[in-house]
Amino acid sequence: MADNYIGYLGRYEIINDTINHYPEVSSFPNFIKVKQARKYEHKDNRLILTSPSCLNEGKEIYFCAIWERT
Repeated sequence: MADNYIGYLGRYEIINDTINHYPEVSSFPNFIKVKQARKYEHKDNRLILTSPSCLNEGKEIYFCAIWERT
């Protein structure tokens, strides 16, 4: 289970293995009107979105969302 939740909606474009989201509404205001690039891959019944890595308290972290078709 996630400790925190960020939701957003808006248009997107797919370029090669990247989905660029352009949030118009977001629970995290800093995302609004700022391109959010995510690598994506299809694996079995899953769509996996992975954020670029960043440093948090000296550790490299990334975020991953997995959508599964049922």
